Amino acid sequence: MSSRLGMPATVTVDQQNLVGSNHIGLGEFANIRYRGQVFTPTQNEFSALAFQMVSLGTADIQVFLTDVDQATNLPTGSVLASWTIPNASLSTNLTTYLLTPAYTKLNVGHKYAFYLAPYINNAYSDDYRDMVMSVSGPYAGGPEIANTNGAWSVDPTYDMVFKMGKAAYVTRNAATGRNTAGARHDIIPPYPLVEPTTNSVPRGVAFSGLEFGSAIPGSLNIDYFESSQATYTYFGNKGFNTVRLPFLWERLQPTLDGDLDTTYKGYLDDQITKAANAGLKVILDCHNYGRRNVTSAGGFTSDFSSADVMWKGNYSLASSILSISAYNRASGGSILNPVSGGTYAVTADIRIDSDGGQTWNAAWLELFRTDDNNRYYLTYSVTGGYIQLYKVVAGVQTQLGTYSTALTMGTFNTIVVDVGQTTSNTIIVKLNGTTIITAATDSGLTAGQVALFGNGANCSMQNFTLDISGDTTSGRTGSGYFRIGDTGLTQTNFANLWTKIATAYASNATVYAYDLMNEPHDMPVATTSGNYDSTSTWTLAAQAAIDAIRAVDTTHFIIAELDGWAGGHAFTANYGSSPTPWWTDSASKLVYSFHEYFDNDYSGSYASAFASTNNSNISGDVTPIMSWAQTNSLNLHCGEFGVPNQPDWQVCLTTFLDLCNTYNVWTNHWAAGDVYTSTTTLQPTNSYNTDALQMAIVGESKYLGTLI
Repeated sequence: MSSRLGMPATVTVDQQNLVGSNHIGLGEFANIRYRGQVFTPTQNEFSALAFQMVSLGTADIQVFLTDVDQATNLPTGSVLASWTIPNASLSTNLTTYLLTPAYTKLNVGHKYAFYLAPYINNAYSDDYRDMVMSVSGPYAGGPEIANTNGAWSVDPTYDMVFKMGKAAYVTRNAATGRNTAGARHDIIPPYPLVEPTTNSVPRGVAFSGLEFGSAIPGSLNIDYFESSQATYTYFGNKGFNTVRLPFLWERLQPTLDGDLDTTYKGYLDDQITKAANAGLKVILDCHNYGRRNVTSAGGFTSDFSSADVMWKGNYSLASSILSISAYNRASGGSILNPVSGGTYAVTADIRIDSDGGQTWNAAWLELFRTDDNNRYYLTYSVTGGYIQLYKVVAGVQTQLGTYSTALTMGTFNTIVVDVGQTTSNTIIVKLNGTTIITAATDSGLTAGQVALFGNGANCSMQNFTLDISGDTTSGRTGSGYFRIGDTGLTQTNFANLWTKIATAYASNATVYAYDLMNEPHDMPVATTSGNYDSTSTWTLAAQAAIDAIRAVDTTHFIIAELDGWAGGHAFTANYGSSPTPWWTDSASKLVYSFHEYFDNDYSGSYASAFASTNNSNISGDVTPIMSWAQTNSLNLHCGEFGVPNQPDWQVCLTTFLDLCNTYNVWTNHWAAGDVYTSTTTLQPTNSYNTDALQMAIVGESKYLGTLI
């Protein structure tokens, strides 16, 4: 007997349409016929469905849960969840079916519809009576819903009823065999009650989006993306309980040891709020692979003859020209330029390669850019025949000047934007040496990067110079991508990041864990079985971050991934067969973490077709780390796994998740998200009505879990 369903002393049946001996058919004759009821939860879980068949048909039954404001006929709301009860599992006895996923989260006070339909249209499914829903809290019943498509021969208000109350039994009249408001009939053996299997560890998914793009800092909805409330709600309703939320270090903390960026942190906070609304917890994941971009303040030049560490974004280099396609951005230099009130001047050759023939399409040369809401930008339009200067301060845009001129497609022109260098507090714009616009500077714009953005146009740039108070070279000193442990990026810098994050979220109940670093690899001192507990760069860096977090936050879990791309299959090679646990946590809430994909190179790209060895190798690849964690009583987490949306790969999910159940491993599937479309995506389609193929396994109740 399910302990969640309970056995209260009284029973309430919400409708009294229980007379007669009529029953209903689902799907016989023509078209789909279905029955169900509107209900309003006062607590937010449901668990079971009970009904009796009069005769057994040939088709499986589908159970649907929809979100509606009202439903008296066909439910018009979106399908939140659906399950199939195989025909072979149906019984003519009064039977209780635990639904999958169990304990789906509902919103208290909102109206829903719950109904049955045959799995196949025009199939004779079954005849039914005595429909019951058992829930974990009291529910207020609404009207029944029915669709007959002209094929009904009985009163559609008869025969089916949901019982709204916390009960594992239904009321039945011994004389008629019908439900009544009288004597009750306990659903106990021989009536089957199938308990769902849940695991005592968190199980969830990752939402990719905020870590997108190489433009630093980049812009929301151009370079990187949030996920919608609908996505969070979908996965919450599927029974997941955690979301691993990736972010980029450079965006959250633009300057080493500096404050967290309020705009980008605001996007994280928005996602955390959406997770809370869906009953989900968040794992904050620094998605930087053990390194980050560092830019020193100061001027620099770029001839674009080769890859240039000063520039980030979606661009290409060829023949000493930097090119970007429409709606992409290349960002250059430090967000601190100019420092200490210094002057600032940009010189570059700009051209439009193609613009679609629209007058508003242009190349934008941006200066003092911290984000889309704070910057100067110069628009250069061939089709429009103009160059215009704008400022955006705290989101308010103002045009500072405009110049009309004939510009030629595919031809470079030299642009100079001088901010206070020639004349104090004055912006001077020059085209091929001639001044075309002058305007006053704004005290609200004091520093920022330079960038080239294609506003609906494909555009290019060459011969770039940023002059900061006469300096055109020092910005390159200490700039580039550095690994933690390199001279330009220390373990202390990394610890500082996590001090700032943990301070910000120490009291946030929705944040569940801190994932210190996604897939560190090729660190200055690589991890081996001989140094994993001593001189390994990643071992030391992670311990520094753990200690920094515990100085301000003793509540949240800390997740520390393995060195070497976090590969679980490489555990023995990198750490030995039975290493002594090497990290310490004063709060005893540390979680070791690995990633595992099942393709030939373990990358998750799935470039080759499925072979039986992809599945048969799984146990040998991951059992060593799982067994080690169990032997040492350690929390273990798989932060990424997944397979393509192809039938032959699905067996790998079953094999892997069975092992995770055996060894009590936390999991987060990679990945979902509103714009995440890679091969392993778990994101639904068709307005959340069509599950990804993998959901049939990953979302099984036996592979779901509970928070600890």
